Amino acid sequence: MSRRILVMCPTERELRSLPPLAEKLGVELDFDTMTGGGFVKDFSFGKRLNVPEIIEAKVAQYKRNGSDGRSIEGVVAWVGFPGMTAITAEIARRLHLPGPDPAVILRCDHKYYCRRAQEEYVPDAVAFYRLFNPAVDSPYDPALRYPFFMKPVKSILSYGAHRIDNREQFEEALSNTSMPEGFLEPIKWLIKEFTEFEEETDQFILEELLTGMQVSLEGFVFEGEVTVMAIVEAVLIPGTLSFVRWHYPARIPDEIHQKMTDVARDFMTGVGFDNAPFNMELMYNPQTGSVSIIEVNTKLANQFCDLIEKVDGYNPFTVMMQVAIGDKPEIRRGQGPYNVATSCVFRVFEDMKALSVPTKEDIDAVTARYPDSIIEILAVPGKYLSEQFQDTESYRYALANIGASSYDEIEERFAEIKQMLPFIMERRADKASGESAILDSAVVELDLFGSGISG
Repeated sequence: MSRRILVMCPTERELRSLPPLAEKLGVELDFDTMTGGGFVKDFSFGKRLNVPEIIEAKVAQYKRNGSDGRSIEGVVAWVGFPGMTAITAEIARRLHLPGPDPAVILRCDHKYYCRRAQEEYVPDAVAFYRLFNPAVDSPYDPALRYPFFMKPVKSILSYGAHRIDNREQFEEALSNTSMPEGFLEPIKWLIKEFTEFEEETDQFILEELLTGMQVSLEGFVFEGEVTVMAIVEAVLIPGTLSFVRWHYPARIPDEIHQKMTDVARDFMTGVGFDNAPFNMELMYNPQTGSVSIIEVNTKLANQFCDLIEKVDGYNPFTVMMQVAIGDKPEIRRGQGPYNVATSCVFRVFEDMKALSVPTKEDIDAVTARYPDSIIEILAVPGKYLSEQFQDTESYRYALANIGASSYDEIEERFAEIKQMLPFIMERRADKASGESAILDSAVVELDLFGSGISG
């Protein structure tokens, strides 16, 4: 009889990616309907999420007559929405399934307490930081050292994150960083239930600015052993916080790869994280050779799973499922069909309404031309790009994951793919004239390695 895995908060990406991988593992999937849906497109999701009700319902559904017998062998979630991985961990704990301690997850998820843990276990990898409570602390504090980076202690997709160069910018940022109503309610309940944290989740952490190359380290812990699967290189638009490319493998020296591996192992082991995948964002400074932690996430960065499969020949989603059912994963290196792979982000720096997006036929034409490419349309016809979670400086509206023999070939393929995917956008009405502008994809598409909008 096949083993079954419960998938909490499934998204379109998981609904598409997981079934064929599960079939190869001989695993059946139960996609949870209570938490399913595109939460990134729905700001009210947290307000509607009744955490204790969900936990009790799932435990009751899968626990047989109160005994240790169970109808599932594992439970997973990749979603970083506040509290979802902790909810998943508690369901696993209550059903005696493999999984991390919910309290450990929350310690990693709360950026302030995560920084404190980093000071304890990897002190050389911690940037200078301080907690800022806008209800108590003043932006006029002479002890504030500009410039610095400001972000909520719990957020998603860099929502509410800002570079602050002076007091005026700080005041403006503080007036424009409130989370959507109810967004933090799930994690607030979990923190109260499973931790003794004194600091709230509606505060901010102020950190020194880190410079250098940013990467995303993908790993997992199985029965106390930390394994690094991949290190993916981030490329940001110059002078912004907006990601434009994710390259795999990262172009870093071998000794820096090992240094990052050591940081991940020492921290995840020290904090007690176990039996689950994780993601760690790091900054490497080539001038000093230093490696610093940006943040720790208690989930896979699933945007990269396909990149790793293209290059290494296995998918981290498979690893996630194997760890969840108590099987030790085996990873591979360089056994995929491509030398390199990149996740390319479609972005603009102006909020626009999507009037039309590429059709299924348009996407099929791209995948017929490049069979291993994956296209994900984020823009929703009739809605502004700002109606989804975005960073504070730009707006994503699509993704293209591409494999090739070189990064130059990636750029050639992406240029062709952009021309094959038509978007029609409408600018917001001009305040003076009251007129809006209709733009086709050739106009709105960002010149990703240039400095503005191409035409």
